[in-house]
Amino acid sequence: MANGVDLISQIPPELLKNVDTLVTLFQIFGGVIIIYLVFGIINFVLNRKKNLELKKINENLGEIKKLLKRSLQK
Repeated sequence: MANGVDLISQIPPELLKNVDTLVTLFQIFGGVIIIYLVFGIINFVLNRKKNLELKKINENLGEIKKLLKRSLQK
């Protein structure tokens, strides 16, 4: 473990600053991915509800067509 600490202390501060910037960018990128996933899940749920409603409407439309055909045939 002491070797790791010695290795870190030998790294120039300029390089550590660049690593810090890189870590910050990875954190931002991770946050964006999480927001994108949450948005995708919400969008999936809403689209599923809409598709179920459209399916019901389509079935009702089929029943209305059948009733109209029967009434026109009489």
